[in-house]
Amino acid sequence: MDIQGDSAEYEYLTEAVWLSKDIKGLCIELGVRRGMGCKTLMDAVKEYCPDKSVIGVDPYGNIEYFHKENEKIRLDYTNTMKNEAMQALYAYSESIGVYFNHYTLEDTEFFNSFKNGVPIYKDFKEVINQYSVVHLDGPHSVGAILLEISFFNPRMNSGAVIVIDDISIDFVDINPINNELERLGWDVLKQGNKKGIYVKK
Repeated sequence: MDIQGDSAEYEYLTEAVWLSKDIKGLCIELGVRRGMGCKTLMDAVKEYCPDKSVIGVDPYGNIEYFHKENEKIRLDYTNTMKNEAMQALYAYSESIGVYFNHYTLEDTEFFNSFKNGVPIYKDFKEVINQYSVVHLDGPHSVGAILLEISFFNPRMNSGAVIVIDDISIDFVDINPINNELERLGWDVLKQGNKKGIYVKK
């Protein structure tokens, strides 16, 4: 299965699932690309909390997006990449027995469509409007990340975890994001070269 990643510190996602294993909610990744983040979440869910579900959100389609602050570009996030990634991720999900679903949407479209919860179909239908782990690896701009935080924060309980990717100054100024998370009652657990982990008090 050709599941790849273009980032680093994926172990932060494993740690996030472990930290929040007893917290109710979905594990979600915004910005799936070739799937290594979702695979890492699925592996951790399998090990620590196998009843949880993992979902991914990424529009693909080779559209422009904020690769860096004030820099909208097209990369290689094509529909061909989507098809290859989804084939690999759904096969992997089936092989390890962890529920996975992907939504081909921009982050704001996901927020509008699922503000009242995400339907999960496992033997019966359950609409879940809580998140235990959120991995933010979509558009890299302060405004976009703050909007994502404003959506997820009221849907995350104490002990839930946010992981933000590409936190280096080369991508986005993390300071206003840290300030907003602190204002909302989140602690910075750790910040590496690529990712930061935040835990809700």
